Amino acid sequence: MKKRSWQDFFIFTLYGLFVLFSLILVLLGTRVYGTITSQDEASNNLRTAYLYIQNKLRNGYEDIQIENGALCLQYDGYSTYIYEIDGTLYEWSALSELPFEKKPQEKIVSLPGFIVEEENGRFEIILRNREGKEQRLVHQRKE
Repeated sequence: MKKRSWQDFFIFTLYGLFVLFSLILVLLGTRVYGTITSQDEASNNLRTAYLYIQNKLRNGYEDIQIENGALCLQYDGYSTYIYEIDGTLYEWSALSELPFEKKPQEKIVSLPGFIVEEENGRFEIILRNREGKEQRLVHQRKE
């Protein structure tokens, strides 16, 4: 009789350890998956913003300027502004006569770093994701 109770105790202990280690494995897997998807999303956002701005610049705008920290692309009486507020990249298109106000408009992508600099008609756009990885886009103004 006592031999049977020790066997039962051993079986239940073994089963309990199996359940415990299975739970630990699932929790570790969840953490790893969350980290991988977070890094992947940040990389995708950086790449999306880079390609979006690159395609906008290739559209052949008449003039490119920097206005209030925003990239301003002008064509045929319209202005398109690309700018960052609170970690989100936005775009706003309107008639060129309308004043630009830096406020949330059309969301492009989450991206905490957006810097536009100009020197002698050469624009450098620096994009940075939340992990600090950055991409630079250089565009020369057409003469």
